[in-house]
Amino acid sequence: MECGRFAEALTGQEPIGFTWIVILAFLRLSTSQVTFPSPFRIDTATEVVDGWLAEPNAVVLEPRQGHLSWVRELLAATGSGGNHRAHRAGRPGSCRFGQQFAGHR
Repeated sequence: MECGRFAEALTGQEPIGFTWIVILAFLRLSTSQVTFPSPFRIDTATEVVDGWLAEPNAVVLEPRQGHLSWVRELLAATGSGGNHRAHRAGRPGSCRFGQQFAGHR
């Protein structure tokens, strides 16, 4: 999602879900000198996340009870814990994403 659409969504009426893996990835990448020549300082990056989560429609998504069992079943079907597409396999739209990157390793 581009910046303008993201900002628009944050001020909209529909809920915007954030997972911890995405929040932590943003913190890791936005503060990395490998990623950006002038990265955010950690206090600036966490203020950005605070701003996102302060929006009335922002929701932090947590795994449901039994999440590990569900992931275990998906991983068992693929035969590999390194196939991250297995975790998305039960989600809407995941087939399109999986097909786009099929064979890319």
